[in-house]
Amino acid sequence: MKIEEMPVSWNEKELLTNRIREAVNLREMCLLKEKLEEACITPVFFKGIVLAVQLYSNTYMRPVGDIDLYVDNNSYQTALIIMSRLGYNIKNELSGNDHHVVFFNSYCVVELHHSIVNKRLGVNEDYLYRNLSYKRIKSEDFLTLNTTATFLHLLYHLYMDTYMATEELYYILGSQTMRGKRFDFRAFEISEYSKKYMDDIIWTDVVEDIRNQKLADCFRYMILDIAYVYSDSFPQCFLEEIKKLCYFKTKNSFLYKNYSCEDERYLKANLKQEIIRVNKEYAVGDHSIFEGDVLHLENKYIGCDIMVAAKDALRICFHVEDSELYTSGIGEFDTEKSDGVHLLLCGMDEFSYRSIFFFPRVRKGNIEVEPYDFFEKRILEPNKVSAQITLTKIGYSMEVVLKENFLNEEQIKNEFLMGIVVSDCSGKTGCRQGQIISSKDESMWYHPGCFVKVKYVNENNP
Repeated sequence: MKIEEMPVSWNEKELLTNRIREAVNLREMCLLKEKLEEACITPVFFKGIVLAVQLYSNTYMRPVGDIDLYVDNNSYQTALIIMSRLGYNIKNELSGNDHHVVFFNSYCVVELHHSIVNKRLGVNEDYLYRNLSYKRIKSEDFLTLNTTATFLHLLYHLYMDTYMATEELYYILGSQTMRGKRFDFRAFEISEYSKKYMDDIIWTDVVEDIRNQKLADCFRYMILDIAYVYSDSFPQCFLEEIKKLCYFKTKNSFLYKNYSCEDERYLKANLKQEIIRVNKEYAVGDHSIFEGDVLHLENKYIGCDIMVAAKDALRICFHVEDSELYTSGIGEFDTEKSDGVHLLLCGMDEFSYRSIFFFPRVRKGNIEVEPYDFFEKRILEPNKVSAQITLTKIGYSMEVVLKENFLNEEQIKNEFLMGIVVSDCSGKTGCRQGQIISSKDESMWYHPGCFVKVKYVNENNP
């Protein structure tokens, strides 16, 4: 069954805009196909509208981005000339780009690929090139990857982003970027695609192609994390094979919290003991306590424990041990320059991903809390999310309430992953001097803080 609704809530204006963009992209795809075929070039279209047709009942419910097409190396220079004649401008320089060239005009953006996967990954694409088929969209037939090749490409495409992560994951995914949400959405679509075409995907081909690649260890964690977040995503036999395959370790392997690494000195040098390892699950109605170790920083410490309880909404209580509460000014939303708690939520029933930082504020002599949504770049309304802060002898306590309409909008229903990052800033420098991150022994590569699985018991709807 295709996805019936967009897994991200949109208003009517946003939905209308997406429908218009889809219509424009489809028109451009038809024009590109026509002009390239006149020059005896057969383009291969992938991702975008092609994937939307394969996966969604209403194709416009998938966010519309750019147009991706591949032409072989022998035809590439001719394709560049055709794009220029059609009025497209080059967005990035040709030199040094071993993956694609980005074109744009007044209507859309087109990525003209001379490889389907970034060559820096070292992925052998022969299987993708050999396994093509036509897909009818409206009244036009477009050449694209077949079912199994599409699945492999979805995996390699997400692996590309994972492998190329070069910073600490919290800063890449959890703070002021959209990458966390993008990663999670791609994982969601991989899960949905696998479920929909479970009987059509040739799993032996998938395993064989992966086995013949030279992939980093983050690929294995990536697959297992998708299976963990979205249950029943893959056949068990596929997961067992993924666990058995050999992978190489990269200089960034520590980002994925691989505690099984034999070189403990390497891990300790990179992790800097900033990770708290916790292995528990929490039934909300049981008032379970989530406890972490203490992080020592220059003769002071930060500790936190989270109590989860549910009534008419989801209430989360943070008790933070911090001898100095530092707050930034009103209207400043830089997580590097304020104490506070960063909460990441990932739904497991359906796609959802939220990154909210709770900023303590001093207003007219009183301390308040502003819940700031980094994806929507705004303060959340009190009828959706509210928070209160109380100073204690050793730090502060904060109660966060995620209200019913927020949970419904975010499709947080029965269970979800909850991530915690507590920020500690210095009053002398006005900048972050330490942090505490809840974690699991196993990697949660695209949720740097999502390390506690919560089973949410809604008393009004058991």
